[in-house]
Amino acid sequence: LFQVRWDDERARIGNLLAMVTGLRAGEVVGLQIRDIGADRIHVRHSWSEEDRLKSTKTNQERTVPVIAVARAELLRLVGLNPHRGGDERFVFYSSDPKRPMRVEVLLDGLKRALLRMSLNDDELKDEAKVQQARGAWKARRVVFHSWRHFYAARMADRLDARTVMVATGHRTASVF
Repeated sequence: LFQVRWDDERARIGNLLAMVTGLRAGEVVGLQIRDIGADRIHVRHSWSEEDRLKSTKTNQERTVPVIAVARAELLRLVGLNPHRGGDERFVFYSSDPKRPMRVEVLLDGLKRALLRMSLNDDELKDEAKVQQARGAWKARRVVFHSWRHFYAARMADRLDARTVMVATGHRTASVF
């Protein structure tokens, strides 16, 4: 999936980050430069269009380990940020320096990349094949939030449930 061409690098890197950290979409776009640590992400807040920058869903900050490749991609994205300012700038920037990119960019980018992964260039020109592929991904219920389930399941295969709950920000075992 990450080897196909994405229309928006921010969407590719945001999806990669979610895959390797389990961050929610609002936590991804709300990420600020200061939140990138040497080997972890400090999840301090989330973004919603209605509430703007706010605390996380559980109102608790957490730290999540991040692999070097994802950290390097985040820092590369920081270098592409056209806005000047301090480390409170958004990693997933928009045209407005006071707002990050919209959450929908993450899902739209994922959907387009899934199509490119599923179909060759000729098939992408065939509307019937595109609709069929879209239907297949929709039937599988693949959405941006799927990365959170992917991460939690992969980590639960390797670590105890409590450790994974802390990383994902789940407060109760039943929700986890």
